[in-house]
Amino acid sequence: MATGALAAAGRVAVWLDVHGSSDYLLVEAARAGFEEGLTDAGLNVAPRDEVTSINTVINPAVDAQLAQLAAALGCDYAAALTVTAAGGGVEISGLVFDPFAWRRYESLVALAESADGARTMAARLAGELAKGLPAAGPVISLDARWSTVQAALGAADGLEFNDYLWVYRYGEPLVHPDIGEILAVTTTVVGAGRVEEVRGDHLSLVSLSPTAAGLAYAADDRVRALDEETYTRLGFARGTVVPFGVLGFGESATMPVPLPGPVHPPGPEGVELKLEESLELDYSPVGLDASFSGVVLCYDDGRLHLLPLELKSGPERIVETGVSGPVARLGDEVYLADSWEGVVLRLGAGSAEPETFAAGISPDLLVAGGDGSLWAVVFSHSSGWDLVTYPALRLGSAGDVAEVRDLNAGKLNALAASPDGTLYYLASFEPIRGLAPDGTIFEVGARMLPDPRALDTDALGWLYAVDARSGLVVFAARQRVAGTWGGAGVVDFRNVNLIAVTDDAVYLASGWDRVLYRLSLTYTYPEL
Repeated sequence: MATGALAAAGRVAVWLDVHGSSDYLLVEAARAGFEEGLTDAGLNVAPRDEVTSINTVINPAVDAQLAQLAAALGCDYAAALTVTAAGGGVEISGLVFDPFAWRRYESLVALAESADGARTMAARLAGELAKGLPAAGPVISLDARWSTVQAALGAADGLEFNDYLWVYRYGEPLVHPDIGEILAVTTTVVGAGRVEEVRGDHLSLVSLSPTAAGLAYAADDRVRALDEETYTRLGFARGTVVPFGVLGFGESATMPVPLPGPVHPPGPEGVELKLEESLELDYSPVGLDASFSGVVLCYDDGRLHLLPLELKSGPERIVETGVSGPVARLGDEVYLADSWEGVVLRLGAGSAEPETFAAGISPDLLVAGGDGSLWAVVFSHSSGWDLVTYPALRLGSAGDVAEVRDLNAGKLNALAASPDGTLYYLASFEPIRGLAPDGTIFEVGARMLPDPRALDTDALGWLYAVDARSGLVVFAARQRVAGTWGGAGVVDFRNVNLIAVTDDAVYLASGWDRVLYRLSLTYTYPEL
């Protein structure tokens, strides 16, 4: 869960508005202080020559003109410093306009009679104005193949794993056809993004939603973090993982989303599943997982097979490991359980071979949690866990055991970890059970699944269960079924033993049939 406050970040154009016969030194001191205050707050001030190059006069009282100033210079914000002659000194006031939300932040008026006073007062005003601004910045690079961007926001800007961002761009100004006055500047949200990895003070990897219809992401788009008010309006808390459909983007999106924002339904009520493609495999898979970076299979001959999310779109990659076991994918990294040697291996992005991540444990199950955690279940007493029932272990970032949970069960056939920390598990000849973070154990489905085989969860925490007789069943709550899929006459669920769920797809693998299936996943909403 993200807890830190987002710092002000973004590019701002500053317009100087002088009234009366003011002392030049006082005016320049005020402007320097105002720019310093914005910079100290984390904003990047556009060079003065760029501002003057637009060759027009800006009236700070007109929002549309401030918006045009920001759009013309590729800025997230426009600021205006007003300096008015007053006796032997100057009156100073400032404002920052946010074209994205079409909102202005204005300061009180301060009086200064010296250059030092003007500089100090202006810097203080700018710092106060910047406090209310959401972090924003440019896209640095776009990888359309994997639907990711690298954005110039990071740890120093308060960004954290699982934060959400708008991806937006400016449109053409709306001009009055008769008098030539700028009436408005359109701001279009192209899509949304979720922070998958904070890579530096001002750099993050962001996974992208489907775009609004008729639009495509571009390398010159900009990003902007959701503020607390927006999280509240959309009905979820910062740090909580939700499908992009909650933000208005998905297969059901039909038009560009204007700001300050679309009206969203309170939440999905069900799912629709459709078979999109199948891929015949050379060997039997014993492990399967998927993330925003792609799909990974582990074969029974000791090879990892890395595939794109659209299975046949290429490229794909084979890594020889000599290990056959369960796999988990967290972002670009793949984790592989070697129960024979008693280690968990990690294959980094671009690495030729895996390295040891955690030693001294022999997990027979390994899963990635929706909150970015990694869980393993140990069955063997030789691992050192001398317990009557075998625990689930949450592995820390250094490969250490960060948490131990007793599932009060024997040998498990499947495990899934939801974003809220709930563990779902399946023991032989037992119904599906869940272990909540508070230690409560509950049953799922009221024994409605006669022969469950595999489990996974989505970003909402909904449970996807593969049953040999009932097919694929989705539970939105412990007993409420949100959707089912019987195989469309193609998939024989008696042979399906592996499942992986992403934001918009479900992957099923059959070790017996040697086939990998991709199903599209669409959330359905109640009519408003």
